[in-house]
Amino acid sequence: MRMERALRERHTIVQLVDVYGSLLTPKQRRLLELYYFQDLSLGEIAERYGITRQAVYDSVRRSIQELRRLERNLGVVGRNRRMEHLATRLERAERLLVQFMADLRESSRDSRRRQGRSKGLFRVLLRELRMIRENLRR
Repeated sequence: MRMERALRERHTIVQLVDVYGSLLTPKQRRLLELYYFQDLSLGEIAERYGITRQAVYDSVRRSIQELRRLERNLGVVGRNRRMEHLATRLERAERLLVQFMADLRESSRDSRRRQGRSKGLFRVLLRELRMIRENLRR
């Protein structure tokens, strides 16, 4: 569970660097890239720059704090996540609609059974579309 949380946290920081990294100083951005993208240790980065491990740690920590502050104020990463979630739901709604249309075409053969299934698919599709609409309003 801790590993999953750590990976999720690392992924979030990588997203923050991708979105807001250009707003950091070149040195801050470089230290974050070395630590998070090239997976160098704090000690390795310190050696490379001729500074203490503590100085690297402090700079990385302050940079992450700045990235989080930017996200709190601008919310770009959060919006991107919500849009990805909505895109997934739209894809599901599209698949349901395609299935519903196929069921309608087949309904003339076995109308009673197919109508029941089509109504169920239609309800699920309608629920998905309503959920998407509500999420877009946020």
